[in-house]
Amino acid sequence: MPQAAMRAASLARFRLPSPRLLSRLAETTFWGFFALALALAIGSADWVITVAILGLIAVGCLLLIETKILAMIWLLGQPVLFVFPNNLAAGVPFFTVERGLFLLLLGLMVLHALTRSPLSRPLNRLEWVVLSFIGVLLASFLTTLPSKEMKIVRSDVALIFQCYLMPWLSILIARRIDWTELDVLRLLRLMTLTGVLLVAIGVLQYFLRIQWFTPKYFEVIHEGRTTGTFGNAAEYGSVLGGMAILTLAQFSIAQNSTLRLFLLGCFGAMLGGSLLALTRSPLVGVAVGLIVIFLGDRRIRPFFGLMAILGISLGAILVPLIMDTDALMARMEEMEPIYNRIALFATAGNMIIAYPIIGVGFGRYAFSDYKTDYLSGMGEIGAEWAASIGIPHLEFLHIAVLTGIVGILFYVLAIRACICTLWKIYRSPAASMFARTLAIYVLAVLVSLLVNGLFVDFMAYNYFAAMTYFMVGVASVVRPNHLKSGGDKAETPLRGVVRPS
Repeated sequence: MPQAAMRAASLARFRLPSPRLLSRLAETTFWGFFALALALAIGSADWVITVAILGLIAVGCLLLIETKILAMIWLLGQPVLFVFPNNLAAGVPFFTVERGLFLLLLGLMVLHALTRSPLSRPLNRLEWVVLSFIGVLLASFLTTLPSKEMKIVRSDVALIFQCYLMPWLSILIARRIDWTELDVLRLLRLMTLTGVLLVAIGVLQYFLRIQWFTPKYFEVIHEGRTTGTFGNAAEYGSVLGGMAILTLAQFSIAQNSTLRLFLLGCFGAMLGGSLLALTRSPLVGVAVGLIVIFLGDRRIRPFFGLMAILGISLGAILVPLIMDTDALMARMEEMEPIYNRIALFATAGNMIIAYPIIGVGFGRYAFSDYKTDYLSGMGEIGAEWAASIGIPHLEFLHIAVLTGIVGILFYVLAIRACICTLWKIYRSPAASMFARTLAIYVLAVLVSLLVNGLFVDFMAYNYFAAMTYFMVGVASVVRPNHLKSGGDKAETPLRGVVRPS
């Protein structure tokens, strides 16, 4: 009798639906909606709507197949091509080409899951941590809505979408695309060409004052410095530095001498282009990234000495000839930004002490709105150095001010998960040489981004963070190319690339 009662109680116990069941229900609802709409259109003899629905389904299937190409257009078009349509659509609220394509990619990722595509892999630990951090940011933002005007809310939505949702969620998108080593190599080659175009744009801006590529749909700061297609000089220099590191990755694995010479020239041009930004943080970020490469890639160590000698020699000859060295040295020796940062760090520390757990709430102007009561200096540097600056110029300190200990904890966990993912691939004996090389160079780009975060806030980075985290996702799922022959799998060598020994 007791056993029968226990069995009845266990059967009556409420059970949550399984994720598999929820997925099937969502899939059934999705296709049922299209089937019902198509049936109603055919039944009412509305052939225009019928063709539109069939066309929508066909376009959706095509995009599901070619998601990789769409993602590459999204990644490579932002720094060079999208500025023109974005300038034309400057009057349309919120819309930019990169945001529209990102939402499309996000929708395709959901569609992959609903159609049970082979690419709809379950979320791993990295993705759960990323989603947790995004959840904390969104929760912090939502708590501030009652006290904000709609104009400020729109600005905050654009900030959180462009500078945090797009970069971090790009990891999830990249991980649901089938990346072979050949695909990634093509992506890296196109990224190198994009970097060369950015250098050319910078040269036109710096020497000829041609502003064809200057964005008109947001405010561009740092007048007198090269900003390229970005809103500030720091991001221009940092993006070139990141692309230079990924170009060096191709140099490391290339076998053809002519190709290696070309890649080395592109690498030097990008480093030279970053000098046109007249900003220190990108150079420091690249330097630390190169240290990571020196420690992680033994094959390229002999070239470091040669590259250093050539770089110093060419720099000593060319820089005085083509640049205003007085302006460059004055910018590099300028102390006011350092005084600003010291006072801002002290002010931010006071704000964290006052709002330690959940911070003041996420927002573009939250720091400047709250800082007045907490202005402080350090030593001989007075609080007045922080009075006119609206952000602390240190990304991690800023996140701690906005979201408190909870937010910065999840932020650090998300960054740590990215580093651990790349490090695990680099150390894995089962990974191919290409995958290990890609992992260590993407790690160098990530470290360069984090070093930049010690000097700037990522609300000033609309692209560099997205590029970096997208490449983290790519590096985490890249697979070798295979040719099937009688059931055996043999690795397809990449043209012009060193084969594993």
